[in-house]
Formats: sequence, C-alpha cells, structure tokens
Amino acid sequence: MFRSCTLLIHNAGFELRFLAAAGVELSRFEDTMQAAGLLLGVDRRSLEEAASAYLDIEVSKALQRSDWARRY
Repeated sequence: MFRSCTLLIHNAGFELRFLAAAGVELSRFEDTMQAAGLLLGVDRRSLEEAASAYLDIEVSKALQRSDWARRY
C-alpha cells in the first residue's frame, strides 16, 4: 500500500532509516521539514512550527516520551 502512495514525512532522512531497518522502502515521499525550512526559514522548520504556521494546530509533546522500543 505505501509503495503506491506519495507520503508526507517530517524529517524524512531520520524516519526513512527506521523504516528501512524494518524492511520498508519508500520511493515516493515529500519531506515537510525541508519544505518548512524553505518557506519559514531553517530556524522554524520543526513539526511544531510548521503545524502552527500552516494548520493552526498545537502539536502535543506528550508522545515524545513514548517507549517506541516496547513490544505490544
């Protein structure tokens, strides 16, 4: 399914490494962090800044402390 879609990924360079390690390779994606850096400036390219500027939403930092290594 993902192989046929163009995905939006914030900080794609970082995220693609984890996906590749899990055996997922994407050929079609856009990096929203790069876009935000071009449009807002490199000091305002975080997901929080981009979501605020373009979507008028606040990004919760609550998930930042999630244990991503935990098996469910």
